[in-house]
Amino acid sequence: MHTDYFFYQKRIMNRKAITLFSCVLSIHSMHAQSVQDSIQTSIQTLHLKEVEVTGSYRKSPIQYATQTVSINNNPSINRLNVSEAIAQLPSVNIGIEGDIRRRGNTDVNLLFNGIPLSLFEENRGDVLILFPSSALNSIETGDNLFDYSFADGGSGIITLTPFSSKRKDKYLQLTGAMGTHERYNADIKGGISTKKFFFDAGYNFKREYRHRTFRKETINNTGTAYQNNNASAHPNINFGYVNTGVNINPNNQLVFTGLLFDMNYDRLGNIDNKKLKPDGSVANHMIRQRDNTQKQKAWSIGTEWKHTFTKLKNASLDAGFNYDNYVYDEDNYFKNKKPDTEQILAQEELFINQQKHQYIAHVRFEQAINPVLSYYAGYTGRFKRDAYRANGYKLNEDVWIPNAAKCDTFDLNSNIHLLSLGTQISKGNILANISLQGDISTRRIDLKHQAETTKHLFTLLPQVIITYSSNKSTTWSISYSQRINRPLLRDLNPYIDTSDPTFTRKGNPDLKNELVHLAQLSNTSRFGTFTLNPIVYYAYRSNRIMDIAEVDNNKTIWTKENASNTQSAGIEINASWQPFRQLFVYLTTNGYHYEIDGQRQGWGKRKGDFAIDAKGGVTYLPFKNTRFQIDGYYTDKQLTPQGSISSLYSVNAGVSQYLFNQQMCITLSIQNIFDSMEEATTFVSVTETQYIHRNRDARAFWASISYTL
Repeated sequence: MHTDYFFYQKRIMNRKAITLFSCVLSIHSMHAQSVQDSIQTSIQTLHLKEVEVTGSYRKSPIQYATQTVSINNNPSINRLNVSEAIAQLPSVNIGIEGDIRRRGNTDVNLLFNGIPLSLFEENRGDVLILFPSSALNSIETGDNLFDYSFADGGSGIITLTPFSSKRKDKYLQLTGAMGTHERYNADIKGGISTKKFFFDAGYNFKREYRHRTFRKETINNTGTAYQNNNASAHPNINFGYVNTGVNINPNNQLVFTGLLFDMNYDRLGNIDNKKLKPDGSVANHMIRQRDNTQKQKAWSIGTEWKHTFTKLKNASLDAGFNYDNYVYDEDNYFKNKKPDTEQILAQEELFINQQKHQYIAHVRFEQAINPVLSYYAGYTGRFKRDAYRANGYKLNEDVWIPNAAKCDTFDLNSNIHLLSLGTQISKGNILANISLQGDISTRRIDLKHQAETTKHLFTLLPQVIITYSSNKSTTWSISYSQRINRPLLRDLNPYIDTSDPTFTRKGNPDLKNELVHLAQLSNTSRFGTFTLNPIVYYAYRSNRIMDIAEVDNNKTIWTKENASNTQSAGIEINASWQPFRQLFVYLTTNGYHYEIDGQRQGWGKRKGDFAIDAKGGVTYLPFKNTRFQIDGYYTDKQLTPQGSISSLYSVNAGVSQYLFNQQMCITLSIQNIFDSMEEATTFVSVTETQYIHRNRDARAFWASISYTL
């Protein structure tokens, strides 16, 4: 980011570093520095072909171990969606609906350029499946990425870094792409930099294709019910981003950012519902036609000011503000028809609107007392206003009348005040980072019946990270931290949402925050061109938030519950090898044991299982300007409180050819080569058993050409 470029203008003198070497997909770690005229820290940069290890300014003395995927140099993913790019990260998996799971858990905090946006909350699965990966520079994950931000995400953090030219001159790139099923992508991005000023901007238009198949079989004492749904759509996505800044003087810098996202699509699908009696005869057969329109719009603006003190040695002050606006609009038109005669039996309408306004402000003071000790203190506040409206109507004798069961009004107002205090100690080969956050939050909900509930919460969140470098090629790190998983509006709203006929859900206003304790021990060692990085981790979760299915009048309704306490432990092994300049190979595996608390469902005990996830890739340069890449991942079967989710795998491939002194690039890629993205879910309760099969978009071919001026 050019934010980093300006903040690094003051040169660092008299450095004392603990050097780390990286492995698969850019495994970053930290090193300390003795600072005379600045408290800023940096991180060593290492390039291994498409693996780019970069250190970015974290706005504090603390650096964290991270894992990163670089987009531009990965031909197998740079024309795909962000969900496929995220799936390249070690120990991170993407479900059939775009949901993220890291080390077996879905409570992952997703940020954009370090900021939590409303765009990546309840409906982020849809967004990630459609968001163009080419609009990003990189995707980064870790247990802790920012010491000054909210400790949300018990499974860690993933942050999307947008385009930045990272150059000191003019830059302009034009790209056009075409894919199967009438997919299109156009991209323009550019930047300009001087000693006093920089400007980066990008715009991306993408027309995607989504095809969904759904099959469900429900068995109970009344017989067997079948539900089948096939629907296709061509979403249109517009994304724009700008990042600009100016050096007012040597002691003051200003940075401004802006983001715009717009997505919309229409789809028409028929849900075939058939109920058979125990003897096999047809009890009921109906087609429920759904005409669905969805729109998501988001924009945000932010500014940041950095001041370096002249009289106060090695001290600086940083302040910033960000406003985030988000609108979700969904229209549904339902017709119940007889399958043989097409006779319309009933008609319904359901309109859903959700609006979010979020304000985030922060201020931090930092100072290096001496070459060994530095500290920081800061405040971050988030003020959020969510409003959810659902209006349902049914046709009665040619007159549309309100359907009270489908109408809802729900407001959620939440405030978070985060007080942070931390220190970094660097002595010899040891680097220690210790911090403490006080999280003060208020949550007020207002239901349609005007029942108002307010909850005040206070949580102390400690964090300790100790790194030891035994030699130039080996580093050890041990850490402990606490994190929070907060319920979202959809999790709290008790309204029964039937907008998706294949999945009915209901929230729980009594949900508590989930608190997660994380501990980790890691080692990074390099043996010539081979790098190995084993990580042992443990997580203990209290007030675990999970999806629970309830059966009411033969209807399955999914809701959220605090399912007591659970724990998980595992080992992640990352390895990379570059036997010669033209070949790079990486492999990452994650084996872990986890618990599912079944006491809420009447089992009387917990159940646990062991899972292994794996992914890897090969990059080969047969010629100087030709790059071939193939990568894939496997996600093991997962237990749920009332069943299981089957394993998944996917394989991508791509090839890039550079021309005209690498100013032009032609890329061919294929996503999901074996059309393997099908998920099978089993649900078992006291009264019924369900088998569900979902399939997401078939394999996709992309061809693109880009030219850099």
